[in-house]
Amino acid sequence: MYEYIVGKINYTNTNYVILENNFIGYKVFVNGIDNLDLNAFHRLYLYTRVTQNNKGNFVYEYYGFKTINEKFFFELLLTLNGIGPKTAMAILKNDVSLLKKLIKSNDIKTLETLPGFTNKLSIMIVNQLGYKLRNEIIDNKNSTINSQENDSLDNNWMEKIPDIVNSLKVLGYKKQDIEYALNELENNSNTNNGLDINDLVSEAIKTIINKNGHTTIKAN
Repeated sequence: MYEYIVGKINYTNTNYVILENNFIGYKVFVNGIDNLDLNAFHRLYLYTRVTQNNKGNFVYEYYGFKTINEKFFFELLLTLNGIGPKTAMAILKNDVSLLKKLIKSNDIKTLETLPGFTNKLSIMIVNQLGYKLRNEIIDNKNSTINSQENDSLDNNWMEKIPDIVNSLKVLGYKKQDIEYALNELENNSNTNNGLDINDLVSEAIKTIINKNGHTTIKAN
């Protein structure tokens, strides 16, 4: 199985890219299409899923990730009952560092506000992964998930996340825009930590507008 592949992105849509390597085009399911420039070279860490169709032929599906930690977390999610590749990819639209922080702290309330989560799914993931993450018992071919990720979020910041998400939803912003703004605020959480909810929502809106070049509020 391939661990990663380096090639040029020749095609993108909302679910996958076609990456050319050695004159072969690979269909790779990915998140974050916006971060993969067309006609540019990228390294994607791969998870290969092999199934059989009704004719007995083997079918290969490739799932690509920008970082090795995203791939490890994807594989970890697949060990849980009821979670397949599509659900795992939806979960990984959120930042891995944030997910690990919330799961370790049993923060079901915040998890269920994030894209790809429901209350039932949040409870299951916390119950089945919380202990492993807290004790760093995450095995990936006899190695643990890299624990050196930036852990800049503190409890005060995490407590504000549900209010930020709910405020943006009320204003009509789309899930992908809320996710993008949340990740940008997280990256600057040390700077934004002293701001109140209203200021943080304002910063989130500015981030979304800067990303899209215009407002993305849905019409009533």
